[in-house]
Amino acid sequence: MCQPLDLGNCADGVYILYSWIDGEDLEAVLPKISKNEQYDLGVKAGEILRLMHSIPKPGEQNNWEADYSRKVDRNIELYHLGILC
Repeated sequence: MCQPLDLGNCADGVYILYSWIDGEDLEAVLPKISKNEQYDLGVKAGEILRLMHSIPKPGEQNNWEADYSRKVDRNIELYHLGILC
């Protein structure tokens, strides 16, 4: 997995800079491996996601509904500004 190198604010919002990972796109590789290997990779990905989602959010815990509404409102505003298509 790529590693986050930097996180900050910019004129358009927040950015995260990740390390580069050499490799091939999954779309090109996936058809070349067996269904069993694809399934095993899916299980491993699920385990990693479960672990990631088990990490508590730092600071004050926000209301999920309020967070989601803020995100939707921001996306609507960006759409009207022509930034988000």
